[in-house]
Amino acid sequence: MSRPVILGPAPLLLAALDHARKHYDLGGPEHRRRGAANTVAILIEEMRRQGVPFDALRPAFELVKSLGDLDQGVEDAMFKASRTSGRPPASTREEQLWQIAAVAVSILMDGGFSKREAKRHVGHTLRELGLSISDETVVNWRSRVTADLPRSVGAPGRPDDTSSLTTFRQLRNSVSSEQRLRYQRVALYLGEWRRWREYGKPHQAERFVARVLAPAMKKFIAEGGAEIL
Repeated sequence: MSRPVILGPAPLLLAALDHARKHYDLGGPEHRRRGAANTVAILIEEMRRQGVPFDALRPAFELVKSLGDLDQGVEDAMFKASRTSGRPPASTREEQLWQIAAVAVSILMDGGFSKREAKRHVGHTLRELGLSISDETVVNWRSRVTADLPRSVGAPGRPDDTSSLTTFRQLRNSVSSEQRLRYQRVALYLGEWRRWREYGKPHQAERFVARVLAPAMKKFIAEGGAEIL
């Protein structure tokens, strides 16, 4: 049996997806759930139209059903947070903000800022965005994030060990959930760090943070709301 041919998005498909996204962008748990569920349902319908067998899409069907159940007050085990030992787990948005703040400090240091100057700069940026935190909190976030970085990667003033990074990236497909989580805890950091190292120049560090990372911080703060504040 030949594989289904996935065609480019048609105008009607894009219009439907755009409508679902606008619903999601209204914000709030209910709008976001419905927007997400509608998006997945639209993609399921398109995949079925292209001939993808039902069983291949069953996890996506179950996801849409579980999201709908939440709107009816029925909580699915899929959406219960996993219990972990140690400190209380951070939310996804919170961890993403930590990574962006951490890599901002590292990029400023890579561009010639001292560690003290870099933490002050990032702390000031976050406070201007409405987050009430100290510079030391930024340092703590960075310490948490960099503890999971691969050896000799993402460090200011040092070349990156590409072989170490290549090995580390294999964790995203690991059978171990803990190894996959470790990758996720630094994936955003590594993405922005690579972007900086490929396209940035030392004298552009402050501009890179202002134009690329500050808008990302603003987005995560706005979407995270009370769970970050």
